[in-house]
Amino acid sequence: MDFTTTITTSAIVAAFVNIIGIFWLKERLKQSIKHEYDQDLEHLKKDLEYDLDKKKRLYEEASSV
Repeated sequence: MDFTTTITTSAIVAAFVNIIGIFWLKERLKQSIKHEYDQDLEHLKKDLEYDLDKKKRLYEEASSV
């Protein structure tokens, strides 16, 4: 092989690896953000359920008096 072919092949392989790496990093970042949002959403749901139960108990106590 001559020098030009070697350089061209190396450039193509490097570009391919970079493209695959970029897509992999993007997907990892998306999944990481999704995981954080899912955790925050679950936390908010628990807080809302707790507040609802608290208000429900207060209402039932007030109704029974």
